[in-house]
Amino acid sequence: MTTPTPPSQTAYQQDGVTYLNKIIQLFGGYKRRGFTFLQVSPGQHILDVGCGTGEDAFALAGLTGPTGRVCGVDPDPNMLAAATTRAAALNAPVTFTRGEAHALPFPDASFDRTRADRVFQHLADPAAALADMIRVTRPGGWISLLDVDWGSVLIDAGDRTLTRRILDYHHRHHVNASAGIQLHGLLQRAGLAEVETYGETVCVTEWPLAAMIWGLDAITTRAVAEGVITGGERDRWNHDLAERTRNGTFFAAITGFITRGRKP
Repeated sequence: MTTPTPPSQTAYQQDGVTYLNKIIQLFGGYKRRGFTFLQVSPGQHILDVGCGTGEDAFALAGLTGPTGRVCGVDPDPNMLAAATTRAAALNAPVTFTRGEAHALPFPDASFDRTRADRVFQHLADPAAALADMIRVTRPGGWISLLDVDWGSVLIDAGDRTLTRRILDYHHRHHVNASAGIQLHGLLQRAGLAEVETYGETVCVTEWPLAAMIWGLDAITTRAVAEGVITGGERDRWNHDLAERTRNGTFFAAITGFITRGRKP
């Protein structure tokens, strides 16, 4: 087995500001469309399921204003601790609670709007999670789900057969890799009204950034360990994509889907 090539995304790991700015630039349109679909108004109560460190919750608080309320829920206590610390520093009208998507710790009809962004790809039972999101939403309120489909990842590489093997392996290692294309049917089957779906493709032109946001260095290392590809194939693939970044020809893309429905 060959020695692993040193990770090519070190610059992004070392410069968090540059990395975050790139992410905002790449996914800004996707986020804005998600907020538009939610139809947030001042004074509303909003639930952000799978809130992480609260970035979206704080943005939503800017839309609901001082008379509104935003609550974030997440199962990770470390994420919630960071979010709560930031909320206190900003004096923002946002609260954070520990909980699971399929067992939300709120009474029925507690929120005007309920959303989840890139959460359903991690759920073994997405229908149960959606049912609980509907439960805590008031009649007439919107539920909005955003997620990617990992089958939509495209990378322009010299060895297309090897690239497909790697991406297929990547797809198999998500709990619900096809979450994005399942959202529309999921909301329809749950009985929501006015279901609408929008897709947006995000294009990436730097291999280090693509490798970092999609976890491709870790995935290819695992693929080597499991005999899906050889160490030499991994190194050759990495070298090709790094060279494409250097000469300005690297290109990759992934498609995200934003779906909403109204609770009858």
